[in-house]
Amino acid sequence: MTDILFYIAQAVDVPPLHIEEGLVTVTRKLNGGIFDWSELHKNQMRIRFSETWPPDAYMTVPYRGFWFYIKDNDLDAKSTFLLLQTLAGLQAGTAPSAAPVLTLPVSR
Repeated sequence: MTDILFYIAQAVDVPPLHIEEGLVTVTRKLNGGIFDWSELHKNQMRIRFSETWPPDAYMTVPYRGFWFYIKDNDLDAKSTFLLLQTLAGLQAGTAPSAAPVLTLPVSR
């Protein structure tokens, strides 16, 4: 699950201010250019940012003066987010389980 979340974290559009302040790691190509992770994601997930609350958001998270969000019409990102929620729930053990039932004779 950690590897999946690391991969998905690369789909976050980062405000230039956060890059300038050194708040994020920038992946670079061998030639020194910035690696474009969207080449790998191919529309699976895109988390955008805005300085104001986005009215077209499916879900939002405020962080360090910006709103990070998934657009409501981004069906691929919404599906990916739902899959992540399901996997996290399974890993956390939130699914009910059937424990074995033991029967003991009580009468003599």
